[in-house]
Amino acid sequence: MKKFTLSIVLFLFISYAFSQNVGSYLESQKKVLKKEKKEIVKDVLELTPDESKVFWPIYDQYMNELKPFNQIWVNTIKEYIDKYDHLTDEDAKKLFNNTILVEESKLRLKKKYYRKMVKVLPPQKVIRYFQVEKRLWAMINNELTIEIPLIGD
Repeated sequence: MKKFTLSIVLFLFISYAFSQNVGSYLESQKKVLKKEKKEIVKDVLELTPDESKVFWPIYDQYMNELKPFNQIWVNTIKEYIDKYDHLTDEDAKKLFNNTILVEESKLRLKKKYYRKMVKVLPPQKVIRYFQVEKRLWAMINNELTIEIPLIGD
């Protein structure tokens, strides 16, 4: 089994990015992840040629449907950072609602695309794909959790 090397690449990238600022990190991580993620998924899933033919169009559809929710997530974090020093209760409610919208929307999409993927790939490969996806987001969220202060800190 191939090693999951993304953690090293992402750690180095995130460390550099946070030495700049969170806002530019969020924008640049989209470019890096889009490019690198597909290669990582390809390596980890070890798809046969036949599996690749049916999986990648579904993957591309999934990524396209995720885009608006990822953008809401990025904008929400940027807005929090921009308003941090003068955040109102209304701002806080809006940020929370955006966060919930993104989480619920992503969950719905995962369920939808699980059903699509499992029709063309063995269930273990589909689960493996979603594990990779979860690890990527966990690493990003972990770094953001460390770098973004709590309200009132």
